[in-house]
Amino acid sequence: MWLLAVRPASATPESLAETLRAVTGGRPVTEGGVTLELPRIADNGNVVPATVKVASAQTPEDHVRVIRILSEQNPVPLVVEMFLGPDVPKAEVATRIRLAKTQRVIALAEMQDGSFRSATMQVEVTISACGDD
Repeated sequence: MWLLAVRPASATPESLAETLRAVTGGRPVTEGGVTLELPRIADNGNVVPATVKVASAQTPEDHVRVIRILSEQNPVPLVVEMFLGPDVPKAEVATRIRLAKTQRVIALAEMQDGSFRSATMQVEVTISACGDD
């Protein structure tokens, strides 16, 4: 007989760093050129509005390929991944995300030339999402 104990996944800053390395292939990430809009205090971690804007001409020579949102304390660090291209007139996305608890959130833009830009924000969550903590 086997006994299997299941615990909620627990993300750490180290798992966020691993995910960033996997996504970027170890290439450098430049802070700036990205605007991350989140409430500083999220009353409910189940529905946190998030908007990411990237300074880009959105031409074949200068456009955003992917916008990702990552979190430091969620069970899975990669919260959302949105694919864009030169045909998208504005490098801006909006969604709602879940945040397990107070944490750092990163918006990461992958450009057509393989470079990465980012913005980071700390969000205080009063009612957590993603399980009991």
